[in-house]
Amino acid sequence: MRSTLLCLLLLLVAAAPASAQMPFEVDGVILGIRGNVVAIKDNTGKIFQAELTRTFKQGDVIIRFPNEPTVNVTGTEDPANLKPGLVIQFQAILRNKRFADGEVSRLTIVTPTADTQVGILLADPVEAPMPADGKEPRPGTYEDCLVLGQITKARNGLLTVTFPDAQGKPETISIKLAADATVDVSGNNLSVVRIGDKIHASGTAFVLPHFVAHEVKVEHSPVPDPKKIEKPNVAEVKPGKPGEKPDPFAAGDPAVPPAGEKPKVKLEILKVN
Repeated sequence: MRSTLLCLLLLLVAAAPASAQMPFEVDGVILGIRGNVVAIKDNTGKIFQAELTRTFKQGDVIIRFPNEPTVNVTGTEDPANLKPGLVIQFQAILRNKRFADGEVSRLTIVTPTADTQVGILLADPVEAPMPADGKEPRPGTYEDCLVLGQITKARNGLLTVTFPDAQGKPETISIKLAADATVDVSGNNLSVVRIGDKIHASGTAFVLPHFVAHEVKVEHSPVPDPKKIEKPNVAEVKPGKPGEKPDPFAAGDPAVPPAGEKPKVKLEILKVN
């Protein structure tokens, strides 16, 4: 009788939804990003999917973690990749707070938040710089300014940056990038990362290769080494076809839905410490 009860208990445990959790971290390179899931290939060639979420769906169970995941992207970018929509911060000498004289040699791609102040953040009076052509400086008030705004035009090293003025109306300035300009990346904007960027992710695993990422650090590089990067077409590849590479977003975990498909879950909430 006892053995029968023990067997039934073991069967019930085996049939219950897997809820065991364990800390997990991985170092590797980014294979791709689909929604809030980052496909990662580690240094041994294994593929994992890091889901950036506070609420994780496992089968019919919803698990909520205490905090939102954090993302930190650092590195440099090729100035040629600057495009409208990116928010940048730079220092330049402005004339009458409208015209940038000279070239900008360094700027940073940043991720604004609800509390981020945009516009001319700092302005210190300076003497008018001498133009490169040797002519007299144009009349006006010159200030060394710290500017934070959004790129609205980018072409041939010329950027138009827009930000609201004191009355909330859009104001624009145009800057010219130096030929050897440095573009830094600092923030949590995954839209600037690319396949091959180095990544470290840590979080909680339930059923590998899928895990919930609580902290992600990306080292962005403007020129990845093509010899070390695989570029699977994650939108078209179907696992099982000869000669095709498997989809890194479907590496053995049904918790990762196909693109455009939502998982079916029940509203059962668990609090996980």
